[in-house]
Amino acid sequence: MSLAYVIDAYKCFQKAGKTDGFFTSFFDKLLGQTYVREMIKEGCNEAEIRARWKNEVEEFKQKRKKYLLYE
Repeated sequence: MSLAYVIDAYKCFQKAGKTDGFFTSFFDKLLGQTYVREMIKEGCNEAEIRARWKNEVEEFKQKRKKYLLYE
């Protein structure tokens, strides 16, 4: 999953002064949290966002292991 397109699009909208309504509540719902939206608005890059969610991804991978049929 790449956030580069979302980050670039947000920057373009920001330059045009049209960020109102760019992010909807559905964006947060798809991601399951709000910090990605907040970090994009703060100007963080994709690497910084990925670093923030790294521990959560590892926890998820451990939880899902018992449900995997094939590895």
